[in-house]
Amino acid sequence: DQVLPLIQALGNIACHASLVPALLTQTNPPLIPLLRQILTQTPSRDKNNPRLLTQAAWLAGCCLVDAGTEGHPSTTVAAPALIPLLMERLGGGGDRYYGQATAKMTLEEEREFVSALWNALACPPEGSFDNVDPWAPFDPSRRVPPAQLPFALNVPRPMVQTLTRLLSSNDADAVLASVHVLDLLLRRRDNEQSSLSSPYLLVMMQEEDLPDALERVCDTSMEESAEIAANLLDDFFHSEDAP
Repeated sequence: DQVLPLIQALGNIACHASLVPALLTQTNPPLIPLLRQILTQTPSRDKNNPRLLTQAAWLAGCCLVDAGTEGHPSTTVAAPALIPLLMERLGGGGDRYYGQATAKMTLEEEREFVSALWNALACPPEGSFDNVDPWAPFDPSRRVPPAQLPFALNVPRPMVQTLTRLLSSNDADAVLASVHVLDLLLRRRDNEQSSLSSPYLLVMMQEEDLPDALERVCDTSMEESAEIAANLLDDFFHSEDAP
């Protein structure tokens, strides 16, 4: 089966930001429908390709680094097709995809899906940078405000449940990616029709005990994650305006 080596090769190409526009618009057959098919139809712990789902999520994250840049294919092509899918699948657990039951994702798979969303929701890099490192410390001087995404960004409750659970994991990378995604979701306002433009998201997070999970992160030795968690608690859950 050559699918896994193909996805790995495409991911290595997509790590070079200058090559992503062509990768998203000039491949034949088109990349995004193929990637969507793999992300939706590949079961967790696939015995034939146990790393295929993880590698496909990594490729998706590489394609989404520039999401938010006006007119960039990451914004116009990749984001509408991949961001809702990543959110749904991350919270899908044992839900059914294309009529087939899927096993709950492994921690490695969930971590890669969250990391892909971190790439997608973060402010895009200013200009094109090769070999983008999503784990590098955030540097505001090299980031620009994101353009409005061309679709309503709605957050499914099962995804919030997954993020809350990941905050309590012992995986430092999963915790870091999760707090970054939560921070980006709460601080952006992409569309008036989105769940982000109302107290709905905060109420849902409170119902899923997310503040308690953030409090636990604050008590860990993971300094960056703890700082982000503390800021989220202060700004959204402990403030006078909290619902």
